[in-house]
Amino acid sequence: MTVLSRGTGTTSSVALRRHCLGVDPYGGGPMGEWQATVAGSDSPTAARTTVAHTANIPVLGNWTHLALVYDADASRLTRYVDGQHENQSCEPDASFCTPHVSSAPSVRPFDAGAGLEFGRAPRRRQLG
Repeated sequence: MTVLSRGTGTTSSVALRRHCLGVDPYGGGPMGEWQATVAGSDSPTAARTTVAHTANIPVLGNWTHLALVYDADASRLTRYVDGQHENQSCEPDASFCTPHVSSAPSVRPFDAGAGLEFGRAPRRRQLG
């Protein structure tokens, strides 16, 4: 589910969304992760950078604070959830470890020239 995006009728320059991962096998609640994506040009085949936050189960009635930072000098995209970014990397041979890193080297987002859209994003030349 797209929370907000900025783009054209073809693609989003930047989008912040909740990506559904299924149902929690223990509690039955919806599991998902927060994702942020930037695109380098206004094309369906544009280079993109996506960063995500560890899968979690939302708590009804609790607010979630989301922030997205693009550092142009460092060409880096970082996403924060409730003021925290993740930076847990794993050793190459650590089979028990799952990396959780919510920042990455990034393409420069294109200037969409459009306003911020809440609750929807362009898809195949249609807003949806």
